[in-house]
Amino acid sequence: MGIKIPHILLLTCAASLHWVCSSNNEYPTTLLAAASLSHQDHSDTPVHLKFQPSKYTDNLNVSITTLNQHVIKYDVNTDTTNPLNIGSTSTTQAFLLKLSTWITNYCEENEESLAQLMNAIVTKELEKCVLVVAADQTFWSSHLMELLSRLPNLKQIVKVMGEEELAEVFLEVQQCRGYVFLLSDAAPLFTMTQTLSGPWDYDGRYVVVGISQQQMEALTLTKKGRKTQHLVGVFQSTVAGEYEVFVNTLYQEEKLTRVFTWHDKRSSSASLSIFPDKITDLHGATLNVVTFEFPPNVMYLRSREGAVILRYGIDIDMVTSLARIFNFTINILESPPGEMWGDITANGTWNGMVGLFGREEGDIGVANIFITAVGGRQEFQEYTTYYDQESTCFMIQSEGEFPRWQSLALPFTRTTWLAVLVVLIVTGPLLYFLAKLTGFSGEKMAAQSLSYTTLYTAGMHFRYSLRVAPSSASLQVFLLFLWFYITIITTGYCSNLTAFLTVDRSPPGINSIKELYHSSLSVFGLGSFFGYSMAESTNEDLRGLSKRFISMRSFEDISHEVLMGKGVMIQTRRYHQFSMTRLTTSLGIPMVRIMTECFLPFNVAIALQSHSPLKKSFDRVVGLISQAGLVNFWFKQALVLSQTGLTQE
Repeated sequence: MGIKIPHILLLTCAASLHWVCSSNNEYPTTLLAAASLSHQDHSDTPVHLKFQPSKYTDNLNVSITTLNQHVIKYDVNTDTTNPLNIGSTSTTQAFLLKLSTWITNYCEENEESLAQLMNAIVTKELEKCVLVVAADQTFWSSHLMELLSRLPNLKQIVKVMGEEELAEVFLEVQQCRGYVFLLSDAAPLFTMTQTLSGPWDYDGRYVVVGISQQQMEALTLTKKGRKTQHLVGVFQSTVAGEYEVFVNTLYQEEKLTRVFTWHDKRSSSASLSIFPDKITDLHGATLNVVTFEFPPNVMYLRSREGAVILRYGIDIDMVTSLARIFNFTINILESPPGEMWGDITANGTWNGMVGLFGREEGDIGVANIFITAVGGRQEFQEYTTYYDQESTCFMIQSEGEFPRWQSLALPFTRTTWLAVLVVLIVTGPLLYFLAKLTGFSGEKMAAQSLSYTTLYTAGMHFRYSLRVAPSSASLQVFLLFLWFYITIITTGYCSNLTAFLTVDRSPPGINSIKELYHSSLSVFGLGSFFGYSMAESTNEDLRGLSKRFISMRSFEDISHEVLMGKGVMIQTRRYHQFSMTRLTTSLGIPMVRIMTECFLPFNVAIALQSHSPLKKSFDRVVGLISQAGLVNFWFKQALVLSQTGLTQE
């Protein structure tokens, strides 16, 4: 028949396992004695013990129930598979002493194998890294700690009593950084990684020993763990001295994957790296791309029912190229209507794109994203390297062209026209009086009236005069100089008139920020970003304009106000250039224009979650795309597509 060991004996076995494996001490004789006093005598029973230490993987803290169900049972002359043969025992103490010796040998074999495994990992994978070894009380005096402390790496060794000590281990150096956590209690590590605040080295290489595989999977799902590229867990298998090494995955359903199994100082796959690049090939993982319609970066082709059937534009082409290169699947996640890039709400939280990043619902964001920290958005959002540059401009209602008949007055300034008028009025009477003074010498013009001489000089200004030639020398000299003056004036006028008739002219209007500030026009913008930007500017006129800034939710609402002459729209130059192609008359003449003075240049990039593991790999590829000139090509292509008026039949 099968007989279960009493609870006091099971408790003794559990204490023995924990004591021997963690403290490297012999089993306390007092505990053995206490057990022997409580044990019933089974001296005539031959005993076969089957021991399964693999059930102790959870921090070596094994309950009595677990032992009773899974660990130690002995039967009379039955199960002989891999037994520990006790034989006929006369006392419980003899049984426990032999069991303690077996546990000691078992734990020593495990510890030696683990020490050799960690030595191989540090030597091969962390050889050039600055090393941090953080161990709690259970591991502090172990053979493993002694071995790690002798390694040649530049290192820091920390005894972990709680979260405070663990928070002080992170390094701020440029070279490779390795972290070996020897923890029998995972609570401090979980407390630290459950929030985005607090210290953490997202680029470090972590090796965690002592926690279970289930706890390691939970670690990869914490706020910091899911953004850490290199997390390695070492777990004991069901065989003595055998360990399995698992690494985390990124953006995959399976959070851990086994790399190799270690047994007897050797690895089943020694050539495999435990710190591979996990971004180069994302194996088709689905990434949520947050965006919204914002031409020409993101444009939508809709069916007649309004459904989106195609997205295109600069940013769509950019993220599509990244998906092909890094092998991930795009899942479009629309920013809620009107929220766009995101603003701080009344309760202090973010909405829009930044809010989606903060709630870890979005992985990538595209929609003409400026690299900025306005409003504190860097807490939840960071950026790749920039791929385009933009400046902030104002779009204002076009003043229209001057009527063509007004071009007749444009060749001369007001002063010149006034001088010509004075000459025209004076020369007629002057010619009349000179002719009268020379009448005694038989001058024919002396007989003409004042109106005649006035018409005579007026005709000369139009290059036509009456056919009456003066006979006196004095009148001839006067008319000669008058013709010389008129030739210069009329030639200059005709030349300038030709130029003004060739070029369309518009009123000067408002072209500078100062002129806009001194006007009564409001400033309209999509979202509140530009309002914050103007308010933080060092330019007094811009700070003044920020007080007249009005945030609106759609381009249609803003364009209506601009065309009514009530204000201007603030946005990027490229956005205005695209808008001008849509706001035209029936003849294709733009009804709006871009003010001459722009300000606040920005770099345009792709948005990511803060501390995203995608950033480094994306930076490299985005930079190459920008250098290849593809952004300008995509912009021209988007304009062509938008102007073809594509519709779904």
